[in-house]
Amino acid sequence: MTISNGISVVVPAYNAEKSIERAIRSALQCKEVERIIVVDDGSVDNTAGVATAVDPRVEVIRQPNSGAFVARQRGVEAAQSEFVVLLDADDQLLANGVSASLQMAVSDEALGSIVGRYANISPMGAIAAARRAHGHIDAISLIRLGYSPGPPAAMLWRRTTLLEALATEPAPLIPRFADDYELIIRAALVSCIGSHNEFSCLYALGDGKSFENAEQASVAGHTIQMYYAKHLGVALKPWSARRTRSAHYFRRARVARSRRNIFVWLVNLAVGIALDPVVLIRLVFMRCAIAFKQDVIFQDWAVNRGDLRIQLALVFFRVASKLREPRAVPPRIGAIPVGMAYRAIVQWILGIDLPWRAQVGQRLRVFHGYGLVVSDEAVIGNDVILRHGVTIGHRWPGGGSPVIGDGVEFGAGAIVLGPVHIGEGASVAAGSVVVDDVEPRGRYRGFPNSWHDGLQ
Repeated sequence: MTISNGISVVVPAYNAEKSIERAIRSALQCKEVERIIVVDDGSVDNTAGVATAVDPRVEVIRQPNSGAFVARQRGVEAAQSEFVVLLDADDQLLANGVSASLQMAVSDEALGSIVGRYANISPMGAIAAARRAHGHIDAISLIRLGYSPGPPAAMLWRRTTLLEALATEPAPLIPRFADDYELIIRAALVSCIGSHNEFSCLYALGDGKSFENAEQASVAGHTIQMYYAKHLGVALKPWSARRTRSAHYFRRARVARSRRNIFVWLVNLAVGIALDPVVLIRLVFMRCAIAFKQDVIFQDWAVNRGDLRIQLALVFFRVASKLREPRAVPPRIGAIPVGMAYRAIVQWILGIDLPWRAQVGQRLRVFHGYGLVVSDEAVIGNDVILRHGVTIGHRWPGGGSPVIGDGVEFGAGAIVLGPVHIGEGASVAAGSVVVDDVEPRGRYRGFPNSWHDGLQ
């Protein structure tokens, strides 16, 4: 078999005739994709027929219903490319993120898989960025935290890594639920995992089998966690009966929240807390310990040396932001008091409107900070410089917020509005208003339609 250096997309599908076409068309938008393999896992609807009709590059493999783990394995074995993306039938790929993953894999052969960021899309079509809670990704961190850094579609894999991961010891559990969590743990056993900040997929929140079968998914995830903890000698205590029941209610709460059923969310959240109130303290201490270990809390301290007010405000922001993870669900109840204190002190008293939900990269530099306004949906890259009076937000509620690349510098009073992208290394002059994309290393000054290429 000849192996190409492009990408094969493997789509395990079970009764997915309503969503499979959308998933396939998202993969076709990725220029590096050479082949799409749909593994029909015993569907009783017209999944195979819909998939075949979309594009000649789509190949359908049929098998008896065996679960997503087995379906993915069948598709990977059939792939003929060096790289593989595992796309669930209700998710969607994002071309820029897939390209970023491929570039990273080509530049570093030590990486067996690469994880991009992802955004959640609710059953009502609302899209919100999710933030992974993992820093350095290895098998032990995956086991300790108990969940994957993203859905399968957020990851690009070397085919050889997947095949080795499937064959390595210990034998796979092959669960019906949380199978993607087991797969990335096994990949971490045999290779290094890299990550980047480009969005690689849209994850369908509230539609998958794990949401429909919350209790079984919770038990499966913990079973995988304990199985590999024992294999690697990681000290973890198994859940008590109360902790197991509490986990079920917390997962039900996440399902209800994704479907905007606030009453059911509150009821399940309250029952979960009543069953296991210690989970609140455990969450706060775990998040803070991870953040300190990864040097998350004080990452902005050095670049803001000389301005203690900004340094303390950003430390508070990093603590609140870390407790807020993951972004896909409402804040855990233990994070709410911290968030309220952060809003009162930093946003109201200090006048720095940097919401704890905002996605902010490393080493943020803030001059003065008075009048700074950032949308809670904004995405800010690494080494960005902000000055007083800067506004980064949407034009109207739900209209999309800016994505700021690495190394961008803003002058005082600069305004960026709407779903625009400010390229890496760009500069926005003081008092400018930006409503269109700015190219990497471009310089924008003035009002719309008046920007110039190249730094001046």
